[in-house]
Amino acid sequence: MTEKGIVVNIENNVATVRIGRSSACGNCNMCGMSEEKKHVDLYVDNVLHAENGDVVQLEIIGSSATRTSLIAYLMPLVLALCAMAVALLCGANDWVLAIVFVLGLALGYFAIWLLDKKLGKKLGVKATMTSIISDNTAVIIEENNDNKEKNNE
Repeated sequence: MTEKGIVVNIENNVATVRIGRSSACGNCNMCGMSEEKKHVDLYVDNVLHAENGDVVQLEIIGSSATRTSLIAYLMPLVLALCAMAVALLCGANDWVLAIVFVLGLALGYFAIWLLDKKLGKKLGVKATMTSIISDNTAVIIEENNDNKEKNNE
């Protein structure tokens, strides 16, 4: 998937690129942008030596989104089923199995929360800067975004 964004910050050869919400955002969710958000900031290696205010084109790699989704959905389920299987092997009652299953789910979500804090940027969306489109358009787009945000407040 390709997206256009504005370079808003550069630090240690890593560009922060702000991508605005487009019409395709309603169904994709690849970048993690919810309906309430108007933009998302991605951290991209500045391989093209873009500067603040440049409009750049990004290639967003879909496999990282798939991998992240699999971790987020399967880890709690696998932990819950494993906990329930252990309780079943121990001869637990049905109501104990249900409680153990819910506790396993909670443990899975807690594990995802810890993983996100530790590895969130590594496992998250991977984007590559493919071209610098222009630097004049960026100023106009940035001013329009600032005006929209002021009007919404």
